[in-house]
Amino acid sequence: MIAPRLPTHTILSSDFFQIDFFQAHSDQGKLLFTFSEYESRRLDGLGFGGAFALDNGFDLVAFKSAADDWYQGLPSNSFDLIEQFLATRHPSERPILLRSETLNFNRS
Repeated sequence: MIAPRLPTHTILSSDFFQIDFFQAHSDQGKLLFTFSEYESRRLDGLGFGGAFALDNGFDLVAFKSAADDWYQGLPSNSFDLIEQFLATRHPSERPILLRSETLNFNRS
């Protein structure tokens, strides 16, 4: 059994939202942001695309929501908290956004 990956740092946690940072333990220096799918209710774990990100050497900021509001209820200071946290870890990296439409495993 593979042990679950625990967040390196929880950036924000509330009743309906959680933003976690996971370090890939890679020297690539790449950072990926993911957002859990609309009907997700889980605030634990890696979130949408998390295993893919870490397995491919990307550090991960995982937005997870238990509210069906497309993150409209996310606290207004969330991005300030993320920016402050990441400033010491990825000062010059440009983030990569992974959405469900990005992953298409049915290649012709």
